[in-house]
Amino acid sequence: MAKSFFPAQKQTLTPTKLFRISDWWETALAPLLTLAYIEIIVLDIPPNRATFTLFGLFLSTIALSAYSHLINDIFDIKADTMVGKSNGMAQLTRSQQLSLVFLTLLLGVFPWLMLPRTPAILALLTAILLLQPLYAIPPIRLKGRGIWGTLSDVFNTHVFPMALVGLVFMELISKNNNTGRLLLLVAVTWAFLSGLRSILLHQIWDHGNDLRTDTHTWVRQIGVSRTQKLIYRGVFPLEVLIIIVGGVLLFPNTPGVILALGGYAILFWLSVALSIRTDCIDPAPSKPGSYILLFEFYTIWPAMLLLFALSIKNAKFFWLLLSHSLLFHGTLRKQAQDLFVLAYLVGRKFVKLFQWRVLNHTKDE
Repeated sequence: MAKSFFPAQKQTLTPTKLFRISDWWETALAPLLTLAYIEIIVLDIPPNRATFTLFGLFLSTIALSAYSHLINDIFDIKADTMVGKSNGMAQLTRSQQLSLVFLTLLLGVFPWLMLPRTPAILALLTAILLLQPLYAIPPIRLKGRGIWGTLSDVFNTHVFPMALVGLVFMELISKNNNTGRLLLLVAVTWAFLSGLRSILLHQIWDHGNDLRTDTHTWVRQIGVSRTQKLIYRGVFPLEVLIIIVGGVLLFPNTPGVILALGGYAILFWLSVALSIRTDCIDPAPSKPGSYILLFEFYTIWPAMLLLFALSIKNAKFFWLLLSHSLLFHGTLRKQAQDLFVLAYLVGRKFVKLFQWRVLNHTKDE
């Protein structure tokens, strides 16, 4: 019988755990797909061409996300062992680790034989491929070099992929589109700010482990309290501002989408103002597993509403709406349930307030 690629005693090591898919499936894919749908609408890209490009980018993003996490985990084995943290790569031999890295790299690069390739696009792709090894592998290992590690993660994981997707779709049209370029700039700026908040939160939550493993992150250098102040007073307000700017730019093309997102924001604000929700207003929670303001919103509603708009505009995009719903069905179901419950609770609160005022008014008379 042929020998299995994976050790027989480690059969519990599933692909989901090996590639840490749950860590990046939504956070990496959803924002990139959202920008892709925006560009398809604004640039009026035909369904067949848009679909082909989306498919290639989707395959490349999945493979390169796995590639990045594999490299990071391989060179985190020692640190993870010191703090008792699970690491799937520790169960594999060096040859198996390298084989997986090479395979995901190959699968990530292959779609680019069929996707648009300009000097700027190739430069971004090369930067993504090289920056992850620089982030994880000694002796450079930017991960432990303070702010340089933070910035390398932000650009490699968020900014460069966002710019790459935007430039690819810009290449699908023959004429310049100023709105498309402005929206790409807004998307890249948002990617920097949300990515910065994400890595800073990760470093806050890992602060204790980083002290034990002597990993010099930026949060370790400036402290948890100062990091949270930076998020509260700088990063998060700018993140919200750039979302508003993007909404204003996108409104002429998809007014229904922007109005629906605005309605969601008002409903959310009412739930907080009426003390229905008290666990969701912190943009920089100190503990992992907490609700992170806006992060769950990013993964579902913008993309879904944009796909509704695309499907209404052209029925050929309906299959894309269906595919996206299946890919993110778990989070979509949870978010939809939360939305309905939230709307019900806010409505019930207003009914009770109205009844209370009517009752008081009757007593006064």
